[in-house]
Amino acid sequence: MFYPNNILSKFTFHKSKNGYRILCLALEEAMKLYPDEFSMDQLCQRIAERTRGKNPKSLQRILNRTVESIWENKNNGKLLETIYQYELEDKIFAKDFICSFVEYSVQNPGEVMENAARFSISRKK
Repeated sequence: MFYPNNILSKFTFHKSKNGYRILCLALEEAMKLYPDEFSMDQLCQRIAERTRGKNPKSLQRILNRTVESIWENKNNGKLLETIYQYELEDKIFAKDFICSFVEYSVQNPGEVMENAARFSISRKK
Protein backbone atom coordinates (compact mmCIF):
# COMPACT_ATOMS: atom_id res chain seq x y z
CA MET A 1 0.00 0.00 0.00
CA PHE A 2 1.18 3.50 -0.86
CA TYR A 3 0.97 6.05 1.98
CA PRO A 4 1.95 9.44 0.55
CA ASN A 5 1.35 11.24 3.82
CA ASN A 6 4.50 9.62 5.29
CA ILE A 7 6.65 12.13 3.42
CA LEU A 8 4.03 14.66 2.29
CA SER A 9 3.43 15.62 5.91
CA LYS A 10 7.05 16.79 6.12
CA PHE A 11 6.45 19.64 3.67
CA THR A 12 5.72 23.06 5.04
CA PHE A 13 2.59 24.46 3.44
CA HIS A 14 -0.88 25.65 4.30
CA LYS A 15 -2.62 22.35 4.91
CA SER A 16 -6.24 23.24 4.39
CA LYS A 17 -8.77 20.60 5.28
CA ASN A 18 -9.39 19.82 1.62
CA GLY A 19 -5.99 20.59 0.06
CA TYR A 20 -3.94 18.07 1.98
CA ARG A 21 -6.55 15.32 1.68
CA ILE A 22 -7.09 15.92 -2.04
CA LEU A 23 -3.33 15.91 -2.68
CA CYS A 24 -3.01 12.59 -0.82
CA LEU A 25 -5.86 11.16 -2.91
CA ALA A 26 -4.23 12.47 -6.09
CA LEU A 27 -0.94 10.79 -5.18
CA GLU A 28 -2.71 7.52 -4.39
CA GLU A 29 -4.61 7.58 -7.69
CA ALA A 30 -1.47 8.52 -9.64
CA MET A 31 0.32 5.57 -8.05
CA LYS A 32 -2.45 3.26 -9.27
CA LEU A 33 -1.99 4.64 -12.80
CA TYR A 34 1.81 4.45 -12.72
CA PRO A 35 3.68 3.99 -15.07
CA ASP A 36 0.97 5.02 -17.55
CA GLU A 37 0.58 8.63 -18.62
CA PHE A 38 -2.52 10.48 -17.46
CA SER A 39 -4.04 13.92 -17.74
CA MET A 40 -5.09 16.06 -14.81
CA ASP A 41 -8.66 15.73 -16.06
CA GLN A 42 -8.42 11.93 -15.79
CA LEU A 43 -6.79 12.13 -12.37
CA CYS A 44 -9.36 14.58 -11.04
CA GLN A 45 -12.20 12.45 -12.37
CA ARG A 46 -10.82 9.50 -10.39
CA ILE A 47 -10.55 11.66 -7.27
CA ALA A 48 -14.13 12.90 -7.81
CA GLU A 49 -15.33 9.31 -7.65
CA ARG A 50 -13.68 8.97 -4.23
CA THR A 51 -15.03 12.29 -2.92
CA ARG A 52 -18.74 11.78 -3.53
CA GLY A 53 -18.82 13.52 -6.88
CA LYS A 54 -16.85 16.66 -6.11
CA ASN A 55 -16.41 18.73 -9.27
CA PRO A 56 -13.19 17.66 -11.09
CA LYS A 57 -12.41 21.29 -12.05
CA SER A 58 -12.67 22.30 -8.37
CA LEU A 59 -10.37 19.43 -7.45
CA GLN A 60 -7.84 20.61 -10.02
CA ARG A 61 -7.91 24.15 -8.57
CA ILE A 62 -7.41 22.73 -5.07
CA LEU A 63 -4.42 20.69 -6.27
CA ASN A 64 -2.92 23.70 -8.05
CA ARG A 65 -3.24 25.90 -4.94
CA THR A 66 -1.83 23.21 -2.65
CA VAL A 67 1.22 22.53 -4.83
CA GLU A 68 1.75 26.27 -5.27
CA SER A 69 1.79 26.59 -1.48
CA ILE A 70 4.47 23.87 -1.30
CA TRP A 71 6.55 25.64 -3.96
CA GLU A 72 6.26 29.06 -2.33
CA ASN A 73 7.59 27.91 1.04
CA LYS A 74 11.39 28.13 0.97
CA ASN A 75 11.67 25.53 3.77
CA ASN A 76 10.73 22.86 1.23
CA GLY A 77 13.77 23.33 -1.02
CA LYS A 78 15.83 20.37 0.20
CA LEU A 79 12.89 17.98 0.25
CA LEU A 80 11.83 19.06 -3.25
CA GLU A 81 15.41 18.57 -4.47
CA THR A 82 15.37 15.06 -3.02
CA ILE A 83 12.17 14.18 -4.86
CA TYR A 84 13.09 15.86 -8.15
CA GLN A 85 16.77 14.79 -7.95
CA TYR A 86 17.94 18.30 -8.93
CA GLU A 87 17.71 21.89 -7.72
CA LEU A 88 14.50 23.51 -8.82
CA GLU A 89 14.56 27.00 -10.24
CA ASP A 90 11.23 27.20 -12.05
CA LYS A 91 7.83 27.03 -10.42
CA ILE A 92 6.41 23.53 -10.10
CA PHE A 93 2.90 22.60 -11.17
CA ALA A 94 0.48 20.07 -9.72
CA LYS A 95 0.84 17.36 -12.38
CA ASP A 96 4.63 17.64 -12.40
CA PHE A 97 4.77 17.43 -8.59
CA ILE A 98 2.41 14.44 -8.48
CA CYS A 99 4.30 12.55 -11.21
CA SER A 100 7.70 13.31 -9.67
CA PHE A 101 6.51 12.31 -6.19
CA VAL A 102 5.15 8.99 -7.45
CA GLU A 103 8.22 8.30 -9.60
CA TYR A 104 10.52 8.99 -6.64
CA SER A 105 8.42 6.76 -4.39
CA VAL A 106 8.56 3.87 -6.87
CA GLN A 107 12.28 4.19 -7.57
CA ASN A 108 13.31 4.75 -3.94
CA PRO A 109 10.85 2.92 -1.67
CA GLY A 110 13.27 2.57 1.22
CA GLU A 111 14.39 6.18 0.96
CA VAL A 112 10.81 7.42 1.13
CA MET A 113 10.48 6.12 4.66
CA GLU A 114 14.01 7.22 5.58
CA ASN A 115 13.43 10.72 4.23
CA ALA A 116 10.05 10.94 5.92
CA ALA A 117 11.84 10.45 9.23
CA ARG A 118 14.81 12.69 8.32
CA PHE A 119 12.89 15.74 7.12
CA SER A 120 11.12 16.90 10.23
CA ILE A 121 9.94 20.31 9.14
CA SER A 122 7.31 22.20 11.12
CA ARG A 123 3.85 22.49 9.59
CA LYS A 124 1.70 25.59 9.32
CA LYS A 125 -1.76 25.33 10.82
